[in-house]
Amino acid sequence: MVPKRASRMVITVALVAGACASAAAEIPPLGEVTDLRALGPVVQPLRPDGDSLSPPKPLEPERAVVAAEVAERAVVAAEVVDITTTTTTTAPPTTTTTTTAPAPTTTVVETTTTTVPPPPPVLRRGDRGTEVRRLQARLLDLGFDPGPVDGMFGLATEQAVWALQKTWGVDVDGLVGPDVRTLLARGADIPVVSTGNEPDRLEVDLDRQLLHVFRAGRRVLTTHVSSGNGVQFCGVDKCEYAITPTGRFVVERRVEGWRDAPLGYLYNPLYFHLGFAIHGYTDVPPVPASHGCVRIPMHIAEYLPTVVPDGQPVYVFGREATPRPIPAEQRRQERADAIEAARERAERLEEEAELGAAQLAEDHARGTPPEPLAAAGLIESPATP
Repeated sequence: MVPKRASRMVITVALVAGACASAAAEIPPLGEVTDLRALGPVVQPLRPDGDSLSPPKPLEPERAVVAAEVAERAVVAAEVVDITTTTTTTAPPTTTTTTTAPAPTTTVVETTTTTVPPPPPVLRRGDRGTEVRRLQARLLDLGFDPGPVDGMFGLATEQAVWALQKTWGVDVDGLVGPDVRTLLARGADIPVVSTGNEPDRLEVDLDRQLLHVFRAGRRVLTTHVSSGNGVQFCGVDKCEYAITPTGRFVVERRVEGWRDAPLGYLYNPLYFHLGFAIHGYTDVPPVPASHGCVRIPMHIAEYLPTVVPDGQPVYVFGREATPRPIPAEQRRQERADAIEAARERAERLEEEAELGAAQLAEDHARGTPPEPLAAAGLIESPATP
């Protein structure tokens, strides 16, 4: 059983604590008493400054002790309340600004694709078409006769390419690749080596194996040639070296059409010194190969005599071929072959006499050897000028 005084103390403390809690507005009520004023004369509510709302009434001795204890406990409770009171500060509303970043912009760069055309094909003998036709037209403009401008890369076009390559001192292979196209694009800046000064003349460059035709001091034609190779050869009565003479000469005489000479056939020969002539032939390689004459392509020999009169100056310059003797056994064999060739030639002359002058004139005009000679294949004989 709780003593009466203790009960009052508990109640009083509870009431005081409840009052403190009520004053704090945040502490829940302690016990069942929530209003200190309900206790009547026991305790009065305090002002904010610590004064009571009304003067205190005199207390009985016992009640005064209790009131003192209650007051002491109230002070302690107030301290506890002060310590344990949680001050809730309501922060001002935070405004959250959501900034939506703009969607990343993708800049599409327009790419211009330039299609590089493939390089022109390398042209060579046997090709045909528009590119070949353009090549032929360009060669003709530069003074290199490719034959008919017909879009067919034949022997005449190849020989014109050889002449262009020889003129510029590049490899002579007859192929029209990037290097040759560059030469074609250079225009009329042709590096011609010349020694004559007459306005109308022929010049044979032995070093480059070229023949130039000048008219009124201007180069109008350049063609590839094949001169003496320096190799010793033997005829019926003597042996000689295949050397083309150098110097200044003139056109002394000519023969129209094919001429059956001791060393072979010559087409439309223009003799400039003794038996040495500029003439057409079916085999004109890009290197020296003749017995001393100056071979030119057949399509050039067709019209060259018509533009070169007798008395025309002919300059032959450059390094002469180096004499190259042949073994004694080969000399004996060549002499024997020459004797046999002379006998066959005599027989052919008799046959030609029987054919008649009219037939021979027709064959010569066509630029073909007499039929019996062509059939015998003698036009390709190695023993040729």
